[in-house]
Order: sequence, then C-alpha cells, then structure tokens
Amino acid sequence: MTKKELSKILHQLNGVSIAEGEEFLEKSGTYPKVVYWDYVWTDTMASGDGYQTVVTYQISFLSRIPRDPELLHLKKLLNNAGIHPVIYTEYTPGQNHAGEYHSYFSIEVVEDGI
Repeated sequence: MTKKELSKILHQLNGVSIAEGEEFLEKSGTYPKVVYWDYVWTDTMASGDGYQTVVTYQISFLSRIPRDPELLHLKKLLNNAGIHPVIYTEYTPGQNHAGEYHSYFSIEVVEDGI
C-alpha cells in the first residue's frame, strides 16, 4: 500500500475529520476524527542499488462512543484492501468534557523519494 492509497481509504469515511500530524489529536474538537502520522522509516533494498522506504504510520481514531460505526467501516475498508491490523482501544475520561475512546493501530506503506 502507498500513502496515497491509505489517504484514499481514510477519506472514504463519512462525517469524520481527518488530519495528518500528531498535534491534531488535541486540536480538533470534532468527533469522530482520524489522525495519522509516521514514526518509523525503513529502507528496503531492491535488486541492484535501488531501494524503497517502508514507513510505519500510526492511525488514531477518536470517538465519543465505543466501536463507532465509522471505525467499523474503516476496518472493513482495510480488510477489503487485504490489511488486517490489530486495533487497540482505550478510554480516556475528560476533565472538563466528556471522555473519548481512542482506537489505534499501525500500517506500513511504501513511500518513494524519502
């Protein structure tokens, strides 16, 4: 999968704010939302002197309800693309607002030119 393909899948979600960059976890007050960012770059050598970069992204899905229908939709979209991530979920109580459910997983994508 490429980053462009990942973005295309994420943008198929209905009514979900989507942003790249960890700082958006706290910035956007809308729910549900998806935030994703890269955290591992690995060069993979191909034949000859060429290589490609495999980048691992964390995908975070934040919602006010557990098992949000759009999280389940995202899982189905990924499964249909042959991707079966392990999805972790945690609940974080809010101090001055309602709490949130944070579901997250990682996906490896191929990025050329890094």
